[in-house]
Amino acid sequence: MGRILEFISFCNVCSFRSINVSAMDVKKPTRFQAKIKGEKGLKVRVVRSNTGVLRIPELGVRIDPGPACQGFVSNVEGVLHRVMEIADLLEMDSEGIERERVIELRNKIKLALNGKLEFTLIVEDPFGNSGLYSDEEYPIDREELSEEEANVLKRTIGIEVY
Repeated sequence: MGRILEFISFCNVCSFRSINVSAMDVKKPTRFQAKIKGEKGLKVRVVRSNTGVLRIPELGVRIDPGPACQGFVSNVEGVLHRVMEIADLLEMDSEGIERERVIELRNKIKLALNGKLEFTLIVEDPFGNSGLYSDEEYPIDREELSEEEANVLKRTIGIEVY
């Protein structure tokens, strides 16, 4: 996993809380991929640095880092809950066919959280500081990205490539 620096801010007055995880090292660009199924799959640890991209193709989900991106350490279940929170917000602001698509996404997330929907979680990071990890023998594929793939990913997340 490498060295990380965790920033935790908490306001005793308003209870505002902010947690950010930043990698201290630059490693080779990597892609982690796991077929998530059942309770063991939901427990796989997810480390996302502020340059990591998460994708769940079966759900049509892609989470790119933005200018205020915060890294985090969670598990697959926690990632699904984060996606559900965003879907809840989208549902309130949508109508018609868009709303139907959001409801369908929420239903799929519920199935995934109950271990009834198998899906793929992909974590890519052009600086190699994000990944998937398991204490148990859970199959996780790890591969280095080519320089070209890493440069495309960097451009996608807004990092200039020279």
